[in-house]
Amino acid sequence: MDFLWISDEMVFFSSLFGPYRENSRSYYRNCTAKIAVSLERPSEIFLPGKEVIHFGIALVPPNLLHKVRYSGTGAIVLLVDPSSSQFARIRANLSGGILHFDEEMFPDLKEKASQIIRGNVDYEIATEFTEDLIESLEDLPGFQTEILPIDPRIFEIVRYLKNLSDLPSEIDLLHLSKRVGLSPGRFRHLFYENIGISLKRFLMYLKIRRAADCFASGRNLVQASIMGGFADAAHFSRSFRLACGQKPSNILLSREWERPRILVKNPKETEEDINGIRHSLR
Repeated sequence: MDFLWISDEMVFFSSLFGPYRENSRSYYRNCTAKIAVSLERPSEIFLPGKEVIHFGIALVPPNLLHKVRYSGTGAIVLLVDPSSSQFARIRANLSGGILHFDEEMFPDLKEKASQIIRGNVDYEIATEFTEDLIESLEDLPGFQTEILPIDPRIFEIVRYLKNLSDLPSEIDLLHLSKRVGLSPGRFRHLFYENIGISLKRFLMYLKIRRAADCFASGRNLVQASIMGGFADAAHFSRSFRLACGQKPSNILLSREWERPRILVKNPKETEEDINGIRHSLR
């Protein structure tokens, strides 16, 4: 049974993909860090140049060109928001390419993941599984556990963009850089260094999230696309596939929906508040 949950911290998707179902025929770049879990047997990540990575659990950095073929009887995919506490906990491990592990290294997670794939899941179970998964990664030898919150100036812009009622069609780099007292060039470099993607791709990520959220609220695909800031449904579908490797209908028309619960109830929390939450997790 498919399950999709969108929160302020992440997108959580679980699915009974079936044997050797390709996630994407074309290479794509996620706008966020991704944690992929394959059940029963290893799945495959394909990189340009014919390199193939077999994994039970994989941590994929944002903006990395790849495609996935899930070969197990089910999969769980977490897309981790760059302004979230989870991203701060895994960020130190995102600069060296894909980290991948054998599923057998996580025996305590295997049964929980199987229960989720079989449909025994809600947002509380999804949250608990995510926390257990990240803690299990942190316990591995060589996994860097240093918490790296994003620069306060970049955090301010991320929150500013998230709180806009209407997302712009293009980024006003000069306006954003002035808000935090940086030159446009320095701001652009610092944003990419902290978030892992360009401002343009981050804006696309916000639009995709907003359109998906509107669709989950009961809007049709055309309405959701326009409300998300896309020109039309075709524009949304193209952008979704470039960022997620699938058509939106493959995920957004899942058989079972859980309405998003916003974990950060006050989106205008200060950087100090968020960092306090992050450090309390350790």
